[in-house]
Amino acid sequence: MNNSLMLTCRYSLHNNEQISGFCPFPNCTHFRLFCVNCLLEYHCGHAGECKKLNEYSQWAETFKQINHENTTKLDSIQEIITVLKAFKEWYEEQYNTQIDDQTLNIQKFQQKITNLVKIQQITNIIDQSIKPQFEKLKMYLEYIMSQNNITKGLITYDDFIQTLQQPISNLNSRSQKNYEEAKSLYWTGKYKDCIQKCDSYQRFNISDVRFSLLIGDSYLELKEFENAIENYQTALEIDEQNVYAYGKIGDIKQNQGKLEEALSFYEECTKINSELLEFQFKKAKIYQNLKQFQQCLECLNKILSINSSHIEALQMKATILSSKNDKKEEFDEFKQSLKFSGENIKRYIQQQINLRSQFENPSVLGQMLDEDVVNQKFSEAYANLEKNPTKTLQICEGILKLDKSNFQFVILSAYALKQLRRYEEALNLCDMIKKLDPLNLEVGKLQYMIYQLIQ
Repeated sequence: MNNSLMLTCRYSLHNNEQISGFCPFPNCTHFRLFCVNCLLEYHCGHAGECKKLNEYSQWAETFKQINHENTTKLDSIQEIITVLKAFKEWYEEQYNTQIDDQTLNIQKFQQKITNLVKIQQITNIIDQSIKPQFEKLKMYLEYIMSQNNITKGLITYDDFIQTLQQPISNLNSRSQKNYEEAKSLYWTGKYKDCIQKCDSYQRFNISDVRFSLLIGDSYLELKEFENAIENYQTALEIDEQNVYAYGKIGDIKQNQGKLEEALSFYEECTKINSELLEFQFKKAKIYQNLKQFQQCLECLNKILSINSSHIEALQMKATILSSKNDKKEEFDEFKQSLKFSGENIKRYIQQQINLRSQFENPSVLGQMLDEDVVNQKFSEAYANLEKNPTKTLQICEGILKLDKSNFQFVILSAYALKQLRRYEEALNLCDMIKKLDPLNLEVGKLQYMIYQLIQ
């Protein structure tokens, strides 16, 4: 495989990230080519099975013998065509109503009459045995070929035949088949074809919310945001408790900078289920940007009551307390957070970096430092941030040389560079952090501050 081949991620929200690997895990139901963001989001549970893009040729070579054997088997199966052809020629000779006067004798005439008397029997054999079996086989082979781009597993021939025996009026089965056909178009990036199929199918499945959602997702990939919103709202007319539709509209509004509108849709999500951490955190992010810190803290506390090791919530809570100019409370909170979450946070960050390093340039991650050392050094570095940012930067660099998984020191380094007016370096560091942790709100806040200073 050409190592210089450049492919970009099909997900618009991943900002054209370069494809770095593929997933051969048999039970995976997600798109198999992935960027690093896809890896962390969709393939984390079986990351050990994933491979780098340049490993494809070596991996595919292992299937060469199997492919050869299957080709040989199919060649032998094709012999049935010869048998069918011979059977057809035999039938035409035996059951032809015409007689040849030149070769006719009493024995042949007797046989001709007997065959025609028995023609109904041979007709039944053709109609009830030969033709149905080959039609079923034809349909099954067509089914297999149609599933080429669908990630779910193939059903067996016996199971397939069982589905054929179900009543044709079974609308649920038909709707599922239609949905899977449309979904296959979506997964292969044929968004306009997907929309067309969904529109056609939904006329016969008006209560199936999945088609409206799939149309919305397709428009979202095409960056036709208003059309996407319209179809998500159609989905909500069918199912007013559909969290996915509320969340997608909220995401679009947030990306458009309409924070209060986005907040209202995220609120609907948490009304339906208050333990949806994703939307609690998105609400917290908006409240932070709107400087409504008390509401932000309420969301963060809700998250931490469910998952005490939620790294982004812990980081944001420390930042919010810092913005209230209560440094003692901030550091007490930070120490308590570290103590409360213990090694879980470190393992989380370590796992993320380890996973990413498999598909990017590997780096030496270093050792995991003692919790008390980290706490003491962070307090010292933060205390020097305003008066002596050079000292802050030195402390951060010293820690990161030993333990690159201490994410808070990376962020603090970026703040120190901002204080030193080394804006380009600070922004480069922010970009690096964003790639590793796309949801990090503190970095987004810092980037905004730097851009304001540059302007």
